Amino acid sequence: MKAMKGKYVLFEGPDGSGKTTLAKMLSSALILAGQSGRSFSFPGRESVVGNLIRDSFEGKAKISPEAMMWLFVAEGKDLEPQVRKHLKDGDWIICDRHTMVSGRVYQGEVHGTDRVDAVTTPASFTVPDRIYLVDVPAQIAMERRKNRGEARNVLYEPEQIDRLDSMCRAYRMQREHFVTSVIIDGTKPLVDNVRWIWKDLGLLGEPIL
Repeated sequence: MKAMKGKYVLFEGPDGSGKTTLAKMLSSALILAGQSGRSFSFPGRESVVGNLIRDSFEGKAKISPEAMMWLFVAEGKDLEPQVRKHLKDGDWIICDRHTMVSGRVYQGEVHGTDRVDAVTTPASFTVPDRIYLVDVPAQIAMERRKNRGEARNVLYEPEQIDRLDSMCRAYRMQREHFVTSVIIDGTKPLVDNVRWIWKDLGLLGEPIL
């Protein structure tokens, strides 16, 4: 496939929705198609801020709710120069979560979405060309979490099914706030979803999966 100008693509959803796997599959398919790009994970282990957030997720560091909100913003700020550079160079950017969306869900629950929006404006962060909100029933997300064998995010992975269901609904509601977002059914086969996303992004042919 002839290389085309890249887009900024963001995958969002609760843990266990399949968003990370979809992001990795799309990134791999783009590389195999000869497209130039870069993948990011928020928060990542590549920065001091990201490491601090990850440590708090795993219960290794205790951070106040107020400080956590600003750490979310700071991690996004760390990522932003790279996002803008890669877009200027025509690269594809595939991002697994970002503070613009996840901040509204997780920090909005504590501080209110109006306050979160005030520090995550389009002037501060580049708005993705497409945001995929990967949606699954809370029970399925819970079962996937139990089966993956990873350290649990003790801050934002509730063990109570009713709270997880509320979080799933909060992600779905982001469709009303972000005009470039679309809901993906995370219960469908991963291959089918990647093929649909491929066409939705205007890519020609079939992805190599």
